[in-house]
Amino acid sequence: MAVNEQRPLGILVSSINIFRAPGDVNHPRTFNFPTIQSIAKNSLLSRLVSKGEYDQEFIDSFVEAGMRLAEGGALGIITSCGFLAKAQKQYVLPQHYFLQI
Repeated sequence: MAVNEQRPLGILVSSINIFRAPGDVNHPRTFNFPTIQSIAKNSLLSRLVSKGEYDQEFIDSFVEAGMRLAEGGALGIITSCGFLAKAQKQYVLPQHYFLQI
């Protein structure tokens, strides 16, 4: 990476296709710095919006998406999905993972 090149912010995205207005973290003009996105496979609305716990396959899809972001040079990862808060400890990547890439 060049000295003046900024590392991108990684954005975890569900596979739900909804309108993203300017200001939403998934809108391309929201940030004035580089971002990259990675879609968690099979993260459909019926699986995402749930009162119960997420199954391991669902969690793994977000972990894999996060790993793709880290491998793509992301300096950190965010998402705009509040439903994922209940499982954050299960899908979060350790900080040292980003420092090694």
